[in-house]
Amino acid sequence: MATTTIAALKKKHNRRGNVRKGLNAVAFLAPTTVDLPDALTDAGGQLKELPAGWLPVGLLTKDGMAFSADASVEEVEALGYVESVRTDLVKAPKTVKFSVLEPYRKHLQQLVYGVDLSQVKANKDTGEIVFDEAPLPLLEEFRLLAIMSDGPADDEWLVGRGFPRVKLGTIPEEAWKSSDPVQFDLELSVFSDEVLGTPCRHYLGGTGAIKHLDAIGFEKAA
Repeated sequence: MATTTIAALKKKHNRRGNVRKGLNAVAFLAPTTVDLPDALTDAGGQLKELPAGWLPVGLLTKDGMAFSADASVEEVEALGYVESVRTDLVKAPKTVKFSVLEPYRKHLQQLVYGVDLSQVKANKDTGEIVFDEAPLPLLEEFRLLAIMSDGPADDEWLVGRGFPRVKLGTIPEEAWKSSDPVQFDLELSVFSDEVLGTPCRHYLGGTGAIKHLDAIGFEKAA
């Protein structure tokens, strides 16, 4: 058998260009009547305009966005064995967490307070907006689309997550103080969509992905 070295293996297999950061990120919400995009980019790897109905959540804190799954495993133990002889993943509820710095956007107020604001308008004389909370919020399900970018325009990586059904998992605190901006720390629970058959659609594209498909192990379709 041929021999090699760690240095040779690193040179052959490791790719510094595969190290990505979420230097820019945007997120959008939409009613469940709006379709998730089939793709985010055009033939040249450029980001396409989103269809009508997607509403921006606006500025995010520097913590960015976090996607996680809380895996629950059932184990079978056997006499005389120090390890489980069988494990089964029985559930893995997903959550998305991010903090928004523009909490007074209409759709974010509707998301957090669980009220229908579709008919709420600003007073024609004063411009003031007034609405009442319900004793128990009626939290709706929405679609969520998150997109991050990394790299220059001619070598840009675009990574997206499309969630067909999300719902507010906790009611965020709203704090008024001089030291920090008002923000909503949002935690959204993720659910599978019966029509699409998935809880999350993944997108990986951009001009950088086109150039470096081989570096991440994907082949281009014929």
